[in-house]
Amino acid sequence: MKKINLNEKKIIQSLIVLCSVVVFLLSFLGDKGYFELHKLKKKEMAIETKIELLKKKKQIWLNKINSIKNNQTYFDTYAREQLGYVKNYEFLIRFTSPEDE
Repeated sequence: MKKINLNEKKIIQSLIVLCSVVVFLLSFLGDKGYFELHKLKKKEMAIETKIELLKKKKQIWLNKINSIKNNQTYFDTYAREQLGYVKNYEFLIRFTSPEDE
């Protein structure tokens, strides 16, 4: 078996240390490293929060739609307040403020 001289040993040790440092740096700074993973997790949490908010808004709108379909009183109130509808025997009077003109 061949003996490894001191210079070759130092070169091998230096290469091992260099490779270790490169692997360590890539595990933190690379495309799939720790920092990128952390950033993506934060983004995922923000998206999940937004999804939950949108689900709540969707449920509110579904409740409104259901109320409009099934509750005539709510339908009349909504049509009057939001759309400005009036019945045949009613008049609509609108007041404008000076800021609207």
